[in-house]
Order: sequence, then structure tokens, then C-alpha cells
Amino acid sequence: MTIPETLKRQRWPLVFFLLVSVMLALCFAVIGADGLYVDEHNHYRQIRVLSNMPLDPFLAMLPGYHLLMAGLLNLFGNHSVFFARGLTAGLGMLSIGVFFLCARTLASDPHKTVLLAAQYAFFPILFPFFFLIYTDVPSLLLVLLMVWATLRRDYRFAGLLGCLSLLFRQNNVIWMLFCLLLILSQSHGFNVRRYRLKALLEDVWVFALGLALLAVFVAQNNGFSLGGKQWHPRGLHFGNIYMLLFYAFFLFLPMHIAHLKTTWNFIKPRLKFVLPLLMAGFAFYFLTFKNSHHFNQAAYDYAIRNKILLWAATNDLHKTLFFLPVAASVLLFCGIPLRQKIFYWLYPLTALVLLPAALIEQRYYLMPMVLFMLLRKDLSPAVSYATLAIYVVLSIGLLYGIHTRHFFM
Repeated sequence: MTIPETLKRQRWPLVFFLLVSVMLALCFAVIGADGLYVDEHNHYRQIRVLSNMPLDPFLAMLPGYHLLMAGLLNLFGNHSVFFARGLTAGLGMLSIGVFFLCARTLASDPHKTVLLAAQYAFFPILFPFFFLIYTDVPSLLLVLLMVWATLRRDYRFAGLLGCLSLLFRQNNVIWMLFCLLLILSQSHGFNVRRYRLKALLEDVWVFALGLALLAVFVAQNNGFSLGGKQWHPRGLHFGNIYMLLFYAFFLFLPMHIAHLKTTWNFIKPRLKFVLPLLMAGFAFYFLTFKNSHHFNQAAYDYAIRNKILLWAATNDLHKTLFFLPVAASVLLFCGIPLRQKIFYWLYPLTALVLLPAALIEQRYYLMPMVLFMLLRKDLSPAVSYATLAIYVVLSIGLLYGIHTRHFFM
């Protein structure tokens, strides 16, 4: 292939990354010099004090992100909030590139790959965190790199990335399990008779080492949370599952509308089972939906999620209305095909990552939703453009609201 042909083939990705870089730079110019927001105080304080090695007692995650940022700030001799946010924005830009690589590995159409990467770049519940001192974007970057390496069958490198991701957020162990399932599917076909133990261990030993070290940490620490254990009580908590489904109904609405016929074709022959299951689900939801966490209360109603939760918990009518998009999402996801059968493991693993979390927080849905975007089959151009347009408007609106301190996520 000649150089002009290569450039012609790659023009969409090049134009996309140029436009996204300009957009991110403009948004960073708006918010980069603002005062600290919400949990940024804890993260920035942890970064600044790591040279003396104390750990912030309120942070639940291991300090991988904070060590990285402290090292980079020391390296460049600049410890300002603006520079720390700039580094996080740089990691966010890298994550967009890695998401693009994952999408290109799974789909051959470069135009659809660019559209999908653009939806990731402007995903509304992610976009503001490209510019803030939070662990979520660097954690996403490492998990996406792990998934990309797994899809390319570079399993040892994927395992190393998975181990590193645990230093940023311990619950990334769930996505390590997802990659282990991909390895079993790609290289061993889930056929136990065909397993060769030596070959299997060669593929997964780095993953196994990371899981073993995490198990030691959990045993010694008496739980997953490093600090702030009073805010992370043990138990099964369904609030985040309901909130994820509520958000998903609206964030993926163009996709849901486009798949209404497929969804109905799936549900129609099963209607006599679906209706009783919906009624049973409503009863279970009514018993288990609670807004009881300290940080989801009226004192923190500047957060959009808390406004929604407080409204839903006001009375039984609001609680019922909140259930409608939750139930609709469950039904509508039945009509959304994923690229491979193995990818449907995303759903139970998402439940596994959310059920232990008592705090209802939309940042916990970033990884499941981003993986869903990556693993679903390609949308039509019309649906993709409509979704992207909605995301851009919502993202700019959310960033403006945060910048003016009218609300937070």
C-alpha cells in the first residue's frame, strides 16, 4: 500500500484525533484552573503528601494513581492543581486512543470505529473526569489496555496491566476475571478435554499471581477498602444496579429506539413469562431500593445523582416512576446483540462489581458501560451520529455546570 493510500485510509482517525484534541484542550482551558471539586481534595492531598508516605484515611483505593501523579509532579517540578489536572487529561487522551485500538481490533469498518471512539470521548458521565484529579480515567486506561492486549492474545502483558490496574482500583479484579474468560474462550474454547494444563498456566500465570497477591491483601486488610471502611459496609446493595439501568435507559436511548423491533421479537414469544417476572422484579425492587448512604443524602444534593435518588425516595409514586426506565432497560437490553457470545459475561460481572458497593455513584458504572459500548454490535450511522450529538451536548452542559459550580456529577 502506497503512502497516499495509507493516508487516505487513515484520514478519518487522524481528523477525529485532531478534533478531539482541540476540543479537550479548549475544555481544559475552561476548567483546568478552577478550585478543587469534591473528592479532588482527598486525591490531591494524597498526591502532595506521598513524599512523607502517610495515607489518606478516607481513600478506599490503593495509592497507585497518587504515586504515579506524585512521581510525575516531582519529575517536572510542578505541583499545581492545574498541572495535575493536565496530566490526568493527558491520560484521558491516551485512553481514547486505546479505546480506538480496541474498537479497531473488534470491527473492521474504520468509519464506524471512529464514530464509536467519538462516543467514548464524549460519554457524558465520563467526559468531565478527563479534566479532574480522580482515579477513574487512569483506571479506565489500564483496563482498556488489558482488554486490548487480551484481544491481541498478548496474555502476559495483559496480566501485567491487570495487576497494575489493581493499584488504582481494587475492584478491577472483576475485569481481570473478564479477560481470563476471554483467554479461555480464545485459546482453549471452554472445552475441558482439550485443556493442556501447562499451556493454560503459561497463558494466565501473571493473572493468577495478581489475584493471589490481591487475596493476601484482602486477608491482611480485612476487606477490599484500604481506608474509609465505615463508608463501605459489607453486604449486598442493589442501589447501583438500579441506578445504572436508570442511566442506561437515557444514555443509550437512540440505540434502544433503533432496536425496538428486535426487542419485541425477543419478548413476544416469552410474554407469559416476562409479565410475571416484571411483577416479581417490581416487588423485589420495592423491597431492596434504599437511599441510605451518608454521601447520598440532602447535605450532598449538589450531585446530580443525589438529586435523582432523593426524588425517587420521596414517596411510593416517585419510587414507582423511577422503576419504569429501570425495567425498560432490562427489557431493551434483551434486544441488543453483542459481538461474541463470550461477551455476555459482561452482565453478571457488572452485577458482581456493583453489588458490594453501598454508595450509589455513577462513576462505578464507567467500566461496565464503556465495555458495553465496545462489545455491542455496530450501530447504524444514523443512530451513531444521533448518539454522538446527544453526548456532545450533554458533556458540554455538564462541564459548564461543574465549572460554574451549579452542580456536580
